[in-house]
Amino acid sequence: MYSEDEATQDLLLRLVGKGYFSRRVFRDPAHYIQLGCSFDEYLKRKINKGKRRRKLHYKERRLFQSADVRIERYIGQAVTSEINKRVAEIQLGSWMKRRDSAVLGQPFYQKLLANMAKAGFSYVWLMTIDGDDAAFAYSFVAHGKLHYCWPAFKLKYESSLSIGQILLMQVIRDACNEGLVFFDFLHGDAEYKRFWATNTSKVDRIIVGRGYRGLLIVMSYYFTWRLAKIKFLRSSYRRMKSIFRRYRQKAAII
Repeated sequence: MYSEDEATQDLLLRLVGKGYFSRRVFRDPAHYIQLGCSFDEYLKRKINKGKRRRKLHYKERRLFQSADVRIERYIGQAVTSEINKRVAEIQLGSWMKRRDSAVLGQPFYQKLLANMAKAGFSYVWLMTIDGDDAAFAYSFVAHGKLHYCWPAFKLKYESSLSIGQILLMQVIRDACNEGLVFFDFLHGDAEYKRFWATNTSKVDRIIVGRGYRGLLIVMSYYFTWRLAKIKFLRSSYRRMKSIFRRYRQKAAII
C-alpha cells in the first residue's frame, strides 16, 4: 500500500474497525519530485550549491560535444510499435538483462505499451549516439503527474559521460516546461532517485484477515515478510529463484 493512497488507507481502517486482524511490513521508499515550477527553480531548490549545478550543466555540454547525441520525445500515438521495439532492444542491452528484468520485448508488455500509447498516456524519450539507440526513458503521464516507469541505457555506453543522468535531466526539464506538478519515481531506493527527488513516501506490505483461520494466515505472512528482511536469507532466496528460472528456460528449449 502506498502511503499517499488515502482511499486504501481508509478501507484498511474500516476493516480493522470491524474486527479484522492486520499486519504491515515496510517494503520500499517511494521517491518523488514536487514540481509546479521552472527547471531552473527546481534545480536551485534541490541542489543549493551553485558549483554542483554548474557541474551538471558541464556534463550535459560535454556529452553533446563528444558525439552526435540527440534526444527525441514521442507522445501518445506517436509511440508506435517500432518505437516500442527499439526500446525493448535497448533494455536487452542494459543492466536489466543481468537481473532478468528486460521484459519490454515480451508480447504482454508490447501489447500493454501499445494500448497505453493509443490511450495517449505514453511519453518516451529516446537518446541516440551517432545514430545508434543508446538510452530511453518510458513514462506514463496523466492528471498532471508523470510516472517514471522504465529507464535503461546500453551497457556499451556505460562511461563517465553519464548518459542516464543527462537523459533523466532532460525528462525533468520537459516535465517542468509542460507544467506537470508531480514526478513519481515509483517505489525503490535507487541512488539516482534519491539524487533527484525532493520528497519521499513509502510502500508497505499489508495483509488483513478475520477469524482464527484469518489470524493464522495473517501471522504466517507477517513472519515470512519479517524473515525476508534478513539479508542472508533474501540473497539465498534470490539465488535459488535465479537458478530455478534458468533451469525452466533450459527445459523449455529441450
